[in-house]
Amino acid sequence: MSLHQPPEFLPTPGKPAIPWTQWHRLFKNYLLASGSDAHPPARRKALLLHCLGVEGQRLYYALPEEKSSTPPTEGKEGSGTSDEYDAAVATLDAYFTSKTNVVVERHRFGQRTQLPGETATAFVTALRELALSCDF
Repeated sequence: MSLHQPPEFLPTPGKPAIPWTQWHRLFKNYLLASGSDAHPPARRKALLLHCLGVEGQRLYYALPEEKSSTPPTEGKEGSGTSDEYDAAVATLDAYFTSKTNVVVERHRFGQRTQLPGETATAFVTALRELALSCDF
């Protein structure tokens, strides 16, 4: 079975077409479906960087690394630390995850009304999506 990689996160300079949290979820599903989640951390990191795109890689290498609270250990293949994939994700999370204003997000949630012609299922889905950033 051949799986398609997720779309490149940031192929060119500018704002990503897909928000980081959604793209990262796509990437984690791709790793799981392709069996790549069992690969050593160095290989998962390489897959992550490959799928970021040209501009995404440029940004990643320019960012300061997030400090890990766990001491580095040798990976299975003897290259790098066993948590380098997690460290790369933490670095990207810190850069691309915007800080949410819970008060504003809750206001948006409270103001959301069902649109004309919108099904009840679509309305509830929209409310659930808005609730994700409300910290309920």
